[in-house]
Amino acid sequence: MRKILLGAAAVFAVAAPGVAQADVGGRVGGTYATLDEDGDPDKEDAWGVDGVVVNDLGNNWVVQLNGSLADMDHSSHTDTFQLFEGHVGYNFGGFTAGGFVSRFDWEGSQYNIIGIEGDVEFGRFDLAGAASTGEYNDGDGDISNITVTGGFALTDAWNIHGVFSHTDWDGDESDSFGLGVDYAIPNTNFTVGGGWRTFESDGGTETEAFGLSFGWNFGDAIDPMLGAGQLVPDAVLYQ
Repeated sequence: MRKILLGAAAVFAVAAPGVAQADVGGRVGGTYATLDEDGDPDKEDAWGVDGVVVNDLGNNWVVQLNGSLADMDHSSHTDTFQLFEGHVGYNFGGFTAGGFVSRFDWEGSQYNIIGIEGDVEFGRFDLAGAASTGEYNDGDGDISNITVTGGFALTDAWNIHGVFSHTDWDGDESDSFGLGVDYAIPNTNFTVGGGWRTFESDGGTETEAFGLSFGWNFGDAIDPMLGAGQLVPDAVLYQ
């Protein structure tokens, strides 16, 4: 099973944990989603693109670079979200632990984030988690996030997966849940997926999203680390 949806492609189809570490491998992909927020009919469609490269350094060490971009149509303007991350992890054999730094830009606010992450495999089931904290605009406020994802390989081609994300947006807390399924097209490097996500904040924002994603994998099979990527879909739904 490969983790094929990450960052912007996880905006609404959530990330599916995987199992195989890579020498050098990666993916590029995209997502389209429709949004439905109570009390805000002007929030419309969203789209995203993402990319990730994973490199096995040897001696069980792995590094990862990933980035994502998402746009959301909102009334007469477009909101833009960008995330760039660097990760270092160590594979203990069935369990990978590491840390990451992230830069998250959201409509004029810049978030600098650090975090820890881990991924454990149980045969066809995979469980991953990450916790992060940071500040925005050089100390104007704080942000923190905890994310847990789980995935199960039904077959070599079909995967189901889910995500829970809790974020503290400088005092306004939110929770989001997502479910998704993806299909690796046989004898190709392409994967397609679909998903649903719901979001609710203390400030009263309640939003649902339904999306479709696609991805093209290159190099070796990869198992991207989780990082703070769920801040992108949560921010899109929170905006």
